Amino acid sequence: MAYPDVGVQAAVLIDFARQGRPLSELARAMGTSWPAAQRLIRPGNPTIKQLERAAAALGKRLVISLE
Repeated sequence: MAYPDVGVQAAVLIDFARQGRPLSELARAMGTSWPAAQRLIRPGNPTIKQLERAAAALGKRLVISLE
């Protein structure tokens, strides 16, 4: 079974966790620019720190596990 890489998974989860809130609201909550927040919801290579900040801004926490 193949799974998408962590960047794709994170982008989908961050976008889903926004629950319809504008991206600009996420950017403000993170203390970052709109383009920087936009990069988090596009599959790519966000850093763990960026993902933790985005999760915290959404009232969530980042959990990484090996299964």
